[in-house]
Amino acid sequence: MERAIDTFRQRLRLLRYVKNTIKTYFGCLSKFIQAFEAYDLRLVAEKNIERYLSHLVEKKGRQRFPLKTSARGHRPVL
Repeated sequence: MERAIDTFRQRLRLLRYVKNTIKTYFGCLSKFIQAFEAYDLRLVAEKNIERYLSHLVEKKGRQRFPLKTSARGHRPVL
């Protein structure tokens, strides 16, 4: 798991994401990992991730959601 996280961090750096964006993404990743701590993350399907994100959006209402695309137009790397 740590190797995948390090690879993700390095990829964001190579794509020239700013530190605050990387920090935001890792905050989201940390919350995701906590939400699925009872599961083997290798078995979590895209459908589960979509439900999790929908839950966050509903929970926060229309507040700003941190997984929007960056100012450079890059999509979040999940």
